[in-house]
Amino acid sequence: MSRFALLIEYDGSQYHGWQIQKADPTIQQHLEDAMQQLTQQSVRIIGSGRTDTGVHARGQVAHFDSPREDFTAEIYRRGLNANLPDDILVKACVSVSDDFHARFDAKRRDYQYTMTMNPRALGRQYAWSVRGSLDVTLLQQTAEFVEGTHDFTSFMSARSDIENTRCHIIKSSWKIGSKRLRYFGCGDRFLHNMVRCLVGTMVEVARGRYTMDEFRQFIDEPDKKAPVVRAPAHGLVLDKVHYPGEIFPRK
Repeated sequence: MSRFALLIEYDGSQYHGWQIQKADPTIQQHLEDAMQQLTQQSVRIIGSGRTDTGVHARGQVAHFDSPREDFTAEIYRRGLNANLPDDILVKACVSVSDDFHARFDAKRRDYQYTMTMNPRALGRQYAWSVRGSLDVTLLQQTAEFVEGTHDFTSFMSARSDIENTRCHIIKSSWKIGSKRLRYFGCGDRFLHNMVRCLVGTMVEVARGRYTMDEFRQFIDEPDKKAPVVRAPAHGLVLDKVHYPGEIFPRK
């Protein structure tokens, strides 16, 4: 049996995240339904990680074991896209080793969060429209403090029961434009809702509602009940998942 990896892009606006749920539409469910239509067999597609309801992806990675030995990577790419809705796209499909695992082999993940200070009708589903003034110096300072290895219990969903809450954040920074601000976060792993909670709480510091000392305390004294603020999902994009070797051809 051959194993393949998928590079997937999607607009998460209409979906309840990546993972299959009992009733609500998800990205994984649509992919597996498309695979069922293509192969006439039930195939589990395993993603590199979950994205929340409303979160988008430019570089989600998943793998599956082929039920058809006569199907090539290109047949899978074209066939899946023919059966997927327009807001989900398989950008690439490649053959990988039988022991490749989209989740466990991932070394780091890149996220981007976009905010705009200029409310717009077009493109509003991909950026959080923030009103009022922000201290961009404080935004950068909070981002810099996030870098390194920390216990991020304060910044995860209260519903999460994960035991390991330590993450190593390789890059955390803001790109500041006149009307558009973009947060870049790169780490070995991220907890449920973590990027959104970080961004939302950074914005509260930049608004003057929290101090830098309070922000540091959320990290230095992790507490699941910490009063952090979660940014809306629609500004967040899973940009890229990194593996030890280059899996997909560069374009």
